[in-house]
This record gives sequence, C-alpha cells and structure tokens, in this order.
Amino acid sequence: MPWDRFRRPKTGKADGRGLFSGRAGGAPAQALALVQRGQELERALEVRNAVKVYEELNALVPNNSQYLSMLSKTWSDTCYLDELKEKKEQLSSDQKREANIRAAELARQAMEADPRDSLPHVACCISLGRLAIFSDNKTKVKLASEARQEAVTALEKDPTSDLAHHLMGRWHWEMAQLNVVVRALVRMMYGTALSPGTHAEALASYQRAVELNPNRLVHHVELGRCHAKLGNKEEARRELELALLLDVEDINSRLQKDDAELILKDLRRSMRGWTLPNMDAAMEALMAAKQPGQPMAGGAAGTA
Repeated sequence: MPWDRFRRPKTGKADGRGLFSGRAGGAPAQALALVQRGQELERALEVRNAVKVYEELNALVPNNSQYLSMLSKTWSDTCYLDELKEKKEQLSSDQKREANIRAAELARQAMEADPRDSLPHVACCISLGRLAIFSDNKTKVKLASEARQEAVTALEKDPTSDLAHHLMGRWHWEMAQLNVVVRALVRMMYGTALSPGTHAEALASYQRAVELNPNRLVHHVELGRCHAKLGNKEEARRELELALLLDVEDINSRLQKDDAELILKDLRRSMRGWTLPNMDAAMEALMAAKQPGQPMAGGAAGTA
C-alpha cells in the first residue's frame, strides 16, 4: 500500500468509527444509535457508561460478533480507569483481572457467533495480553503464547487489520522486554516454537499498522517508541509529534497520548545540540559511488 508514513494526514481526524467500528449490516436504527452513543462515551473517557450502552446493544442484537467484540474490548479497557488523570478510579489487581476474564469470555462468544470474523480474535488478544500483566510468570508465558496465536489468527482472517498488526507489534515489544527468568520459562515451556521477539520485529509490525491506518494515534505512538528504543531519534520525534495531532478515540489513545508527550520530552532533551546529517553531502557521495548505467539502490518506487 503506497503511503508516505511521514506525511501528515490532510486532517487530524481519525476514521470516525472508533477503535472497534462494528459492521452493522441490517441492524435497526436503534442499534446504530447505540453504537454511536457508545463511541461518543469512549471518546469522553466514560468507559463504564460505554460498557452499559454496549450491553444494551448486545441485548438488542444478540450473537453479533462485532458488537460482542466491542463490548469485550470496552470491558478490558476498564482496567485502565485508575491511570487517568481525570475521572480516576481506585482499582485492585483482582478487579482488573476479573474485567479481562469477562472480556475474554465475550471475545470467545464473538468467535462462536461468526468464525469468519477477525475482530473477536483481536479482542481476545487484547484481554489475554492484559490478563498476563496480573499473572504469575508461568501463567504470563502461557497467556503470551495464547495472545500471540489470537493475533496470528486475526491476521489470517484479515491481513489488512491494522489492529492485528499493532497487536503483533505489541507482542514482539513485550517479548523483547522479558527478564532473564521469564525468558528461561519461555524456552522451557515452548523451546524454539515461541520466538523471543525483537524491537526490530515490533517496528515492522507498527509500520504496517500505520500504513493501513495512518490516522490512528496509538500506532504512531508505538512506532515512535520503537524508533526511540532503536536510536532513530528523528523518526521517533516525527511519529510522536504526528500522534499528538490525531484524535483521541478512547482511553487507550488518551493514555498513549500522555506517553507520547513524556517520550517526546525526553527525546527533545537528548537531541539538544544534535543535528541531522548533511543530506546534500550524503546524496553527493551516493551519486559519486553510483556505477554508470546502474540504478540507485531502492529504484524509483520506494514508497511501499
């Protein structure tokens, strides 16, 4: 998909559908109104009220894989309500664990409702990944494996899912961050069947997510975070600055925007006195090294 990932979108708007858009098909107007209301509440960070609206939606239109996935994702999002600067709640680890267990149950119901749909697998990956945070090391490794499989399945069902590519990036990032003890558990439980993950693989997945949906804030934040980790300071700065221009569509993008501001602050501090390479001199050197009659590396189609 040709797209210059450093080009700013013509507007700062997301696609208007929210993180999980939900294909309504022949759903009644009341269902469509509930979807819109739920997404408005998510943008307003009223996560618990959004859960209530999506529960009403699923009562109105039962066994709809998209609506069940939206409810699953929002249930999982409640575990971040204690991280908001505004509307902050006090949550225990048990409450967060229970929220993600409920979210995983709903995602599996969505899979049964439509085995062809990729979104339930995205929702399940999210809940399993978050559930791992509140688990012991052995369970954490097991859930990481299950979460990865859900992301892989989502991509098999829909290779153009930007959310599934984002989750693969997240998986590679988290695996690359594992401590020595957990890495040993991974090798003991799965041998070489479960790769350890690298920041470079995470970068590639986030780049693909950005290509597929350049207006989604969370993709740019994670891509910028990866670039910063790999020492690509200018690329990191560009992605994070772009992220700050995009719409906040839910609690995830709100918290990611906070992350972007913090990373950008540290990045700018580290870049003081640092300048870009002399691109004119670099191009002259490249042209001088070019063999007569041979194309330059990358050819003319370097926009993929």
